[in-house]
Amino acid sequence: MVFDHCMGAVRLVFRSVLDVLAPTRCVGCARAGTTGALCPECFDASSARPTQVSQVPVLALGPFAPPLSQAIKQLKYSGRTDLALPLAKLWWQRWGHTLVRTPQAAASVLLVPVPLHRGRLVERGFNQSALLATELARLARVRVGHEVIERVHATEHQARLAAHARAHNLDGAFRVSRCSAVTPGTRLVLVDDVVTTGATFAACQAACRTQNLSLCAVWALAHTERAGPRSQVYTQLERPGLSDSEISRGR
Repeated sequence: MVFDHCMGAVRLVFRSVLDVLAPTRCVGCARAGTTGALCPECFDASSARPTQVSQVPVLALGPFAPPLSQAIKQLKYSGRTDLALPLAKLWWQRWGHTLVRTPQAAASVLLVPVPLHRGRLVERGFNQSALLATELARLARVRVGHEVIERVHATEHQARLAAHARAHNLDGAFRVSRCSAVTPGTRLVLVDDVVTTGATFAACQAACRTQNLSLCAVWALAHTERAGPRSQVYTQLERPGLSDSEISRGR
């Protein structure tokens, strides 16, 4: 995990030097001079829709389609870790106003990034979900738990598998870390880059429930049409009159 953060910091410094030498360009349309990952026009093109996975609300920046998908691929596969912050800011611009941001609500929330297996982490050099969780936690003024869930088995890349194979590819791949010390009443929010079939969420949720924990929401950059049915999503992590079980079911 320390390696993850160190590599991310090195890449951010490297990218900042490049930004001085060359103007920042929109990942979607290559327009120069944009202040974030996407220019306003490309950001507006990535409209969000309410969705759920396993009856749990998913707050995504938009569907996994250009131009948003181009930015995510740059972050994930091209080492563009400098995109983590501007993408997190775009997510906050889209969803931040819907969240309850009282000190009491913030204190109960813990962002949990989807972990990478150690071998995959060494291969890639960083965990994009961990970078996103760190930036989102700063914007939302909540805590982030990098070691709540750990990946204990290396698995095939989800992106390479058909939908029916994804559900079983992650069986037993995650567990709650022995180092984790989550207090009762903590609202765990999974942070992922793309929500596709929900297999990753289901595997992480199964691991949490072995320790009487539960994920109440997913914050992601993108979703696919297979991520879940269109439905009304409770975007607030705390709402008067609703119990924890009702919130976790997305009611």
